Order: sequence, then structure tokens, then C-alpha cells
Amino acid sequence: MDKELRELVKNLFKANKQIKEMWKDNLNSYVRGYLSYETIPILGETPYILTQIGLKKGIIRTLQRTLKKIREKHSQAWNNIEDILDYIADPVAVFGSINKDQKDSIIVITDKPINSRDGDNTKKELLTVILTPSGQIKNTDGHYCILASVYGFNEHDIHKHLKGEKNESGEFLGTLKYIEKEKALKVADVSSLQGASALMLGWNNFKSNNTILTKSDIVNKYLQEKNISEDIQKKLPIDFAAREKEG
Repeated sequence: MDKELRELVKNLFKANKQIKEMWKDNLNSYVRGYLSYETIPILGETPYILTQIGLKKGIIRTLQRTLKKIREKHSQAWNNIEDILDYIADPVAVFGSINKDQKDSIIVITDKPINSRDGDNTKKELLTVILTPSGQIKNTDGHYCILASVYGFNEHDIHKHLKGEKNESGEFLGTLKYIEKEKALKVADVSSLQGASALMLGWNNFKSNNTILTKSDIVNKYLQEKNISEDIQKKLPIDFAAREKEG
């Protein structure tokens, strides 16, 4: 039972293998020019973690013109798009966009490092995804979560946003909805107690106006929904709960 439970919890933060293969087939067909103009590629299922911050459970689709834009303008991100479901299933952080042009969208920052689009290898970027909930696509049978963009996000700006600060352009990214503390500290390259305290203070500033979920919150809610006893919960690996509570 313990082994099965551990696998269940781990799978909360993984992409469905069968759906991943479907996405790879769709992507391969798009690259080869086999998709008809009307085809709306299916990316996959909405990751469990994203359903807990407001996205509806269901299918994520994208548009061929979106894939074309990513391929042409964000080549480094495009090189990693095949495995994008894995990255968004266990992200560093998720923000609710405050951009008027991206109303109700969420920004998913992953821990996948990619090369800078301008070829400057000294600049660090992380693969970032914008998803738009409940988007209606013409000639389909309903509403879907839509993959709107995939790009590289400058790590320096990410550090500022994780602390609740404006970037160098004087802009906020959005409202922090989810943080994976261990990954965030690693991404921010925090090696000192002072640096960690600055990040924690930033998260607390966000919390004053917003509820921020952590991995342990999501796991605990899942276990409660499954009516898993507290005794069994305590046998889970420390990284699923206790480590985050220590933060």
C-alpha cells in the first residue's frame, strides 16, 4: 500500500505517458506538414497541479499559428517543446498574469534551462509557458485550455518576480499562485541564509494579498480527497511535505 501511495503522489507531478505520445505525434505531423489547416493540435491533459490553481481539468490544445510563432521566434524554447508536458507538470512557480492582453492567463515557470534567444550563453533563461483557460476555438466541440506561448524567461527577472519585486522594466509579472520552494531556491541560486530570507520575505509579501499553494498543500489535499489516513501520510517521503513545511 505504501509503495502504491508513493507512486500515486509522484504521478501527480508527471505527465500522462499516453497523452505525451499523442502530443509528439501531433508535433511530428505539424513539422512534416501533414496536418490539415483546420487541425487543432492536442497538447495533452491539464496537469493536476494546474487544476488546483484554477484551470479546469480537461484537454490543452494549441493553434498551428502559435506553433509557427514559437518555432520562428523562440527557437531555443522550440527545441524543448516535445517534452513540455513534463516541465509544466512540476514547475518552479505559477503566476496569474496581470497583463490586459493576457487576461485570466497563467504563466508557468519551469526549471528547464535553455540558451538565450540572442545567442548570449552568459544569459540564463528558463523555459516558460503561458496558458489561457477556457478559450474557445472555432470548429471544435467546446472550450479548452490553450497553450498561448512558450519562450525563454530571463533568470535575473525571475529572481525579482519570485521576491515580489518589479523587473528592470519596472513591471510586475503577476500574482504568485504556486511555488515549489526547493526548486525556487535553486533557481534563484540562493546559497546564503540572507538570500533565502529575502525570497521568503517576498513570498510573504505576496501572501498578504493572495493564497500561495505549495507542493505539500497540493499533496495533502489530494490525500484528504482520497481519504488516506494520517498514519499512512506520515510514511510518505519527506520531500513531499515536511521539507516544504520547514521553509
